[in-house]
Amino acid sequence: MIQRGDQVRIAGIEYEGVVTMLHVDNTATVELCNGMTLRTPLECITIEATTKENKESNTRKDRDEKGRFLPGNRPVPHKKTSVKEIRNMIRERLSPFIEDIDTIIDQIDVPQDKILAIARMMKFCVPTLSSVDLKDNNARNLNAEQKLAKLNAEYHKTKDPTEELNEEEEE
Repeated sequence: MIQRGDQVRIAGIEYEGVVTMLHVDNTATVELCNGMTLRTPLECITIEATTKENKESNTRKDRDEKGRFLPGNRPVPHKKTSVKEIRNMIRERLSPFIEDIDTIIDQIDVPQDKILAIARMMKFCVPTLSSVDLKDNNARNLNAEQKLAKLNAEYHKTKDPTEELNEEEEE
């Protein structure tokens, strides 16, 4: 008999999960190890470990009751993959479907889901843009700015800043 908290495997799917809820219509809600929640018929579920066995297996010999490693036992190092590498791997796997993307998106009925699907696929189908630094080494013509500065000085009845610039250039 399947109970809440049992570790199960679902037929046809390679993921394992934990039963979170049993329903009256002979289905169960299972939270898979990849984070997805799935509602499936009870006949498709095989029990991997019951709730008692899960509690016993969670107390490992190389860790204490808080889950920390005991002295002398090092954690297994994992290869760290960057986001760029993962994106490239997903792009390679999606490449056969990119040409047929229109037909795939047309099969979605709800407009919000279509937009969501397009938004999530954009980063794999369209190249990303990055900012560009541009330096302009050409000399600018400051006549218009100097005229505005003169008008501003006349309006506010202050000293003309362009005269100071002209005096510095002459020296």
